[in-house]
Amino acid sequence: MDALADVSRPGYFAAQNGELLLSYGWLAMSQSNRYLRHVSLSNRKLWAWDVLSFPSEQLITVFADRAGSNGLNLDFGRLIRGSQSRDITPVVRWLLEKEGAHLLHRATRIVCDLSKDTYFP
Repeated sequence: MDALADVSRPGYFAAQNGELLLSYGWLAMSQSNRYLRHVSLSNRKLWAWDVLSFPSEQLITVFADRAGSNGLNLDFGRLIRGSQSRDITPVVRWLLEKEGAHLLHRATRIVCDLSKDTYFP
């Protein structure tokens, strides 16, 4: 499952034509059968690595909870790229000022890479 996570990450990605595409990545595998669901739920590193895959307070919370005590990878570039179709100001404010602020203390890596060719599936 770790190898799959390196290749196929969940979230929104910009296609070369500028269109925004949704990829479920390793999450899709976790929905295929009970065994793979168990494997994905018990692999807390997967959840910790992809915390900001979707611009949603609820999903960020689910990913952080499933990450357990693992340090979180907070990739703001992915969050920003994945929200081209909506205003993410409330999500960012939630992360920086409100209930989500505790996640910053759990971060072992904070990234904001906005280069054009970074997030193609």
